Amino acid sequence: MRQFYLFLSALFVSVSAVDQSVSAQNNQPGSNHDYNQALVLATSAINGCYQYKRLDECDKLNQIKATLTNWCIQGDNNACELYSLVSVYETTAQLSEIR
Repeated sequence: MRQFYLFLSALFVSVSAVDQSVSAQNNQPGSNHDYNQALVLATSAINGCYQYKRLDECDKLNQIKATLTNWCIQGDNNACELYSLVSVYETTAQLSEIR
């Protein structure tokens, strides 16, 4: 269980780093992708979906992941990285349900 919490702590550090990195990029000309909002909504949706078993939050999570996938396909590397982090956090939440 201790390893799980260490992993979760490392994940939050990674998410925070991406959050800070993309914060500066949110105001780039031509960029209308709100990474901060996507991160906040995804984290909230994961918690709602897996911790509170709310199906509407699971639907929101799927919509957020689809949006990040679209941005990634369009060549947005930040969206690709954020999608990966969201997926890792989701997997961590799923694994915590098993325990």
